[in-house]
Amino acid sequence: MDRELQREKLHGEKELKQMQENAEKDDKHRDKEEYQMRKQLKRKQEEAERYQRRREREEAELKKQRSIQKQVSIMEQFLKKSKNNPVSESDKSPTKCLTFCCIY
Repeated sequence: MDRELQREKLHGEKELKQMQENAEKDDKHRDKEEYQMRKQLKRKQEEAERYQRRREREEAELKKQRSIQKQVSIMEQFLKKSKNNPVSESDKSPTKCLTFCCIY
């Protein structure tokens, strides 16, 4: 009888040990999955930030190009106007030309 109790006790301890090991494995697996998900989320956020910065740089570059094109257009109009309307001697002063160019 004593032997049978000892065997049942040993069997119970083995089962308990097995259940604890399984629980630890499950915890480690869950921790690893959580780590991978956090890592993936961080990577996606960084990628989104890089994409946003790239878009902002491209938009700034386009804005700069449009501004330069507008200045070129204004200068071309000014030159055409100057070519078609000869400037009188009083209007030939560099100050007036610079003032006009700088306004735009």
